[in-house]
Amino acid sequence: MKSRNGVSKNFKFIIDNSTGLTFSFKHQSLEEWTEEKWITHTLINGIVKQQFLYFHTFFRIDWSELITGEDADKLQILRNAEFNGSKIVIIPHTDLPARNFDVVSLKSDSGISEKISFSQIVNHRYSPGNKGTVMIFRTKYPQYQWDIRDPSVQQGIATISYERFI
Repeated sequence: MKSRNGVSKNFKFIIDNSTGLTFSFKHQSLEEWTEEKWITHTLINGIVKQQFLYFHTFFRIDWSELITGEDADKLQILRNAEFNGSKIVIIPHTDLPARNFDVVSLKSDSGISEKISFSQIVNHRYSPGNKGTVMIFRTKYPQYQWDIRDPSVQQGIATISYERFI
């Protein structure tokens, strides 16, 4: 397989090492990025010295076009679990369960969370769901090395390569 870090369109949250909530995307996708912390200093002679400290991984989940009723119900469970201080783990792609992260929802340095919108798409009972919800999570603990994994090479899991079906 040429792609890394998982290809499944499903992602999963695990609450307190027991409750699993699997979400799927209908319109948008999960965006993942890192933000690194470095110490940078310019010496008198102009040489730049840098020292890497750590990085955090961020996960943006975009339901701005549509969040179905089932996913909205799971989001309610997830948000209330965080309010109650539960441990939350994200598996960004369910085809690579070994790649998981302890996360918290993104908040400013003053503790204010991102604005979370939850709006109706159509104001009648046949509405396909809600819209406007975008959540950003970040890793709880700093990371010190990139971890890029091949989802077709998992210990204890039999896989069939994608190329076989082309």
